[in-house]
Amino acid sequence: MKTLKLSVTLMLMGALAMADTVDEQIIKIQNAQAQERVQLMNQLKKDLSTLGEAQRIRAMTKLRTKMKNGNEHTQELQTQTRERVRLNQMQQTESMTRAQNMQQHQTASQAMQQGASSGGTANKFMGRQ
Repeated sequence: MKTLKLSVTLMLMGALAMADTVDEQIIKIQNAQAQERVQLMNQLKKDLSTLGEAQRIRAMTKLRTKMKNGNEHTQELQTQTRERVRLNQMQQTESMTRAQNMQQHQTASQAMQQGASSGGTANKFMGRQ
């Protein structure tokens, strides 16, 4: 009877310790680079395989929940980044358009000034006096 109680107690303590470890592993997986993430996920799978069925289900549920929340956050960040890039591109396009318009106006003004200062040579060139 004592052996059974001791075994159950050890299993519960192991499950609690493993729950903390699973949480820590999940956080490490979320923060890792792609190649490291694969290795960490494989290690987590090995650790989960040593758990009892109920403990494994709880751990996998936690993993799914945290990874889902992490993916939603990642998607939100990607959407925000795309929006910022789009706005920056629009601002750059507007700046370039303004610069081109200014350059065209300056070129036109210079051409008009040169025409006026040459005394109507353009009209003479065209056969008019």
